[in-house]
Amino acid sequence: MPIPSSVFDAFEAHVQSARAAHERRKASAAFCNVVDDRETRETLSVEQTLGRRQPQDVFAGDVHLRTMRTLLSLVDERGWERSAHQCQFHASFEKCVARVLYKKDDEWKTQRPAIMHRNNWDRCSSEVMISTPRRFGKTFSIAIFTACLALSVGCEIGAAAAVATACARAWRASGRV
Repeated sequence: MPIPSSVFDAFEAHVQSARAAHERRKASAAFCNVVDDRETRETLSVEQTLGRRQPQDVFAGDVHLRTMRTLLSLVDERGWERSAHQCQFHASFEKCVARVLYKKDDEWKTQRPAIMHRNNWDRCSSEVMISTPRRFGKTFSIAIFTACLALSVGCEIGAAAAVATACARAWRASGRV
């Protein structure tokens, strides 16, 4: 007994319907590049808060610190994800440059205990020494942090960063011999 053609037609319609449903699900679950997707980028508006005072900012330096932390997180989101060690380095660097971040209106001089309490800092050294084996991302970590620091306070305060290296090979490679 032959199979009627209506069964084949119904099966073909079902296959087409299943393919269309599969494409819809695939498109809804697809990764999209937020940087290039203008519609998504406009709704996120994280960039619009950078460098601008927000309701949660108590001190003027809070704007700089929040901006710098946001810039560092944007570095992570854009493909240069920091290691756990680099995040520890940056947490130490934040404390070290706090006097620069909170320089406006002499906040660091007059409100240091309140600022430290607000940020859950026990102490804030003016220097940070990193001593780890090779390939822990020290140089790249410093470069990322310095760039984010310059972007968060550079226009307003004119922060300067000095980076010293004990590695002669890196010094020679920099072309300053």
